[in-house]
Amino acid sequence: MKTVSSIHKVYQAGQWLSVTNMNSHPKLGKALSTCQCEPWVRAALILVQERFVSGSPTNSVWSKYVSSLPSTLPLSPLLWSEENLKQIKGTQMLESTLAYKAFFTSKFEELQQTLFTRNSDVFALSAFTLENFIWGAVMVRSRVHGPLEGESLALVPLADAVLHSRKANVMWQARSSGLFGRGKAIAVEAVRNIKQGDALAMDYGSDRLDNELLLDYGVLDSANSRAGYSLNLEMSSASALGNVDDKLDILELNGMSGSATFKITPDAQPGANMLGFLRLMQLKGADTFLLESVFRNEVWGHLTQPVAEDNEKAICTSMIEGAQAALSGYPTSIAQDRELLSNGNLVKGSVEEAALLVRLGEKEALESLLFFFEQRLTEVSTIEYYQERRLKRLGLMDDRGNTTYNSFFEKGIA
Repeated sequence: MKTVSSIHKVYQAGQWLSVTNMNSHPKLGKALSTCQCEPWVRAALILVQERFVSGSPTNSVWSKYVSSLPSTLPLSPLLWSEENLKQIKGTQMLESTLAYKAFFTSKFEELQQTLFTRNSDVFALSAFTLENFIWGAVMVRSRVHGPLEGESLALVPLADAVLHSRKANVMWQARSSGLFGRGKAIAVEAVRNIKQGDALAMDYGSDRLDNELLLDYGVLDSANSRAGYSLNLEMSSASALGNVDDKLDILELNGMSGSATFKITPDAQPGANMLGFLRLMQLKGADTFLLESVFRNEVWGHLTQPVAEDNEKAICTSMIEGAQAALSGYPTSIAQDRELLSNGNLVKGSVEEAALLVRLGEKEALESLLFFFEQRLTEVSTIEYYQERRLKRLGLMDDRGNTTYNSFFEKGIA
């Protein structure tokens, strides 16, 4: 390939080159058209049909593409053996992996009782097995990118073969094509200059952590990692503190819901929204005056800053306990994993390397979180809270925290 500048299109595929039930095997396409299945399920079933059904037309439009797909993705935890899964024991990724496998199993059983039963002449039991269905689902997950996701999901041969890198040189873009621009196409476009001989690579998720990309795509850019831990917070878990409905209203008013996920990385401190969510969860007693309607339009601004000493102590204590509990679930320590990483015995691109990087990244993120809140807990008596900020705005307290009440009397103001 010749040198390409960032303003050039590298490749474009029209809608007719996308794997959908509209252009699949006729009998399968007819069966899928009556199915209320999600787009990813339909795509997975098409792959299974083309790959495993004996007698499928060898001249099918998708036969060469499907036959080129790998029989496994070595780095996808969804296809790891039980022995390999032991290497991520205690990790958030193992929890997610097992949840996805249970979900795929449930979906397959649902298909067996409905679609497969109604169309037994199409869905041969020997081909449409749970193992093959999971293979199809993994292939779909690993090759689908925005904007062709959700209801617009489609597999695009060749375009979906672009590698993953945190230092991408291309990206997918939806474009109009055909007469009067009525058609749709996916274009692979350069985002920076690409030299001849350079591999094409796109970032599969710049906002996603390494463990998420490994689970969804079976890829890991070990040279440019974004290790971390996804902290899931639920407002309902603080229901014992009361005023949950008011708290949910405040979250909704600020574009959030009662469930929130925050990405924790070893090199970054918790953000303002995460701290605001935590303070709102722990809000109780005298501090609940902030929940009154008069404060609704400004309360989030107050919550992203310290509210009161007891509230700040509560969020620090809850996060310290949570981080300690999560860290205790890992069978190896950070020091042990760092030693394994530094001894040079890991094969680059292996399951062992991926498992180690993920579990170490999760623990380092949790350790960073733990250190932040332990340090903050020692500072709670020196932090400026809502009441102090309010008095300063009113001119009733100076920058050193001293009251200015006396000057009111001395100057005859009061």
